[in-house]
Amino acid sequence: MTVSNTDMNVVTATFIVFEIIMLLFQLPIYLAKREKIRKYYLILLILLIIKNIAMGLFPDPRISFIPIGVQYGLTYGAGFIMASYFPFYFYKAYDISQLKWHATRGIYFFLHLPFFLITGITYLLKKDIDQAIDNGLIIPAIYGIVLGYVLFNAIREKYRYVERKDYLQIVGVYFAVIPYATLAFFAYFRIEQVNEALLTNGGFAIITLLFVRQSIRDVRSDLERLKEIDKALPDVSLEENKATLMPLEFAYKEEPVLVNDSYDPGMRLEMNMNEFGLTTKEKEVVRLLKLGYTNEEIGNSLNIQVGTVKKHLENTFKKVLVKNRLELIHKLEN
Repeated sequence: MTVSNTDMNVVTATFIVFEIIMLLFQLPIYLAKREKIRKYYLILLILLIIKNIAMGLFPDPRISFIPIGVQYGLTYGAGFIMASYFPFYFYKAYDISQLKWHATRGIYFFLHLPFFLITGITYLLKKDIDQAIDNGLIIPAIYGIVLGYVLFNAIREKYRYVERKDYLQIVGVYFAVIPYATLAFFAYFRIEQVNEALLTNGGFAIITLLFVRQSIRDVRSDLERLKEIDKALPDVSLEENKATLMPLEFAYKEEPVLVNDSYDPGMRLEMNMNEFGLTTKEKEVVRLLKLGYTNEEIGNSLNIQVGTVKKHLENTFKKVLVKNRLELIHKLEN
């Protein structure tokens, strides 16, 4: 079943509507919080919407105002951009450092260059656009399978020490990867639009579930930390509160007023981390560092690479203006 007088399947159109709603819902949250992982997710969402529209509408000989060659270019171009972004998304969103080369260089050497070069040469020689595209997709299709294998190994390595409760995260990431790793492969075999829509958008649905799940966990973690901070606040009697009230005649002076100097080190640590502008991940690293964790133990606890832990510490040292861990904890607790 198609929509109106186009070749777009109803399934594809349904996914487009759902994804536009998700975009309208997530965009204001990103503009308010400016989270990097949400930014990468929104880019993925926008690219998927563009790919679905191009895949659903083109190529269609009835759309006479757009040359058929341009329609092919729009369809495969949107698919290639989508396929190119997915390794970058997993590299950034899940901090999988083994994907850096593929995300920044490999896709150009084995995806873009072979496709455009071989497709162009074949079309010039044969004047057959379908055969040219088929020939151009051979190397990208093989590379997609190789990339999927590389990504699976990288995910397995990253989650080697994961707790049992996080197995759902691993399985989810595996299944989310499959559709994008095989985009060029299925494009070569010209699978039907509805099947391609179910495949790629199914992968996105899994990514969305993982994204929402992680957001919920982050909110719960923040709430737990707020409860700990609240418990750390000293109990102050009514008389003590009266003694610290600011006289009315000084109410409009813009001078800081010290209300109470009896915060414990844990409370000071949280306040100072906010004062120095540490990110959420940097704060998590500092809290574990304070407990005596090594870099490897911190990495295992946060499911990040040791190199990433070191990078967070380097950034934290620069922000707090210290040279080592001891100075860092001492300065943040005082």
